[in-house]
Amino acid sequence: MIVNPLSSQYLGFSIASPIVVAACPLSAKIENIEAMQEAGAGAVVLFSLFEESRINNGEPDSQYRVDRDSYLKLVEQASDLNIPIIASLNGTNLDHLSQMTMAVMEAGAHAVEYNPYHLPINLMRSGRDIEDELVEIATEMRAICQRPMAMKLMPTLSSPGYLAMVLDSTGIDGLVMFNRLYLPQVDTDSMELSRHVHLSHKEDSAWGIHWASLLHGKMNGSIIGNSGVEHAEQVLQYLLSGANAVQVASCLIRNGIDYITTLNRGLKDWMEHHECDDIPSIIGLLSEQRQADSAAQDRVQYMKSLHNFHSPYFK
Repeated sequence: MIVNPLSSQYLGFSIASPIVVAACPLSAKIENIEAMQEAGAGAVVLFSLFEESRINNGEPDSQYRVDRDSYLKLVEQASDLNIPIIASLNGTNLDHLSQMTMAVMEAGAHAVEYNPYHLPINLMRSGRDIEDELVEIATEMRAICQRPMAMKLMPTLSSPGYLAMVLDSTGIDGLVMFNRLYLPQVDTDSMELSRHVHLSHKEDSAWGIHWASLLHGKMNGSIIGNSGVEHAEQVLQYLLSGANAVQVASCLIRNGIDYITTLNRGLKDWMEHHECDDIPSIIGLLSEQRQADSAAQDRVQYMKSLHNFHSPYFK
């Protein structure tokens, strides 16, 4: 019997690779999802269905990628593949999330990822209010969703670790750490605010890796790294820190869906070089080292980093 060294666990599923395609426009076509499976993806999170795309007056809002019915048709088609297909529901409206959870389950989704994307721009709303809303969403959806479910968190939370533990206690199956921020840019030529999607770079992985290492072994659910994967090195950094799986999107948009094969090959080459038999044996290998650091040691390392930094312009 041939053993796949890249096998891992994700939301309770046994998957062929810890590399999971994150919600992105690449999954809008069934042909692309089939190609993702062929390239070796462990699972695919479909692009998000936004609560704002609900049909108004019988007509779908054209500014969104698809309407409800088209999304459900894609879920139904993709659910026949041999990898887990996860529907992505974006929003915070409980009525919408409840209705769509039931609909995607009926269409055949193997799991649901909830993406309550929000920016804390309301100056009168406390961090506790925001966290309470996320816990309410997780609790309500856990009571409705009869499939594995994950929640995608924002990096702007005041205490991600504490909130992760509270959300984990609601019975959800995993946390995706973290969502990308899409902030307006200042165009100094046009004197206007503009919004553009910027693909992630490896530097964007640091926050997710940091929290994966601190939460490893503390949660019942899966820890899913997200953002900042350019090469297999970042996937390994997430895994060694404690993530069970790693979502990728930007590197596929840059390099094509077949880049999944390149990432898997990079994982295998590293494992052979370091004589590692399987993915579970490397998950969290460095987490104990990180967790052993106290807040005081963090301060010391912070000061040392600043003190030891050099520039030719320092006199």
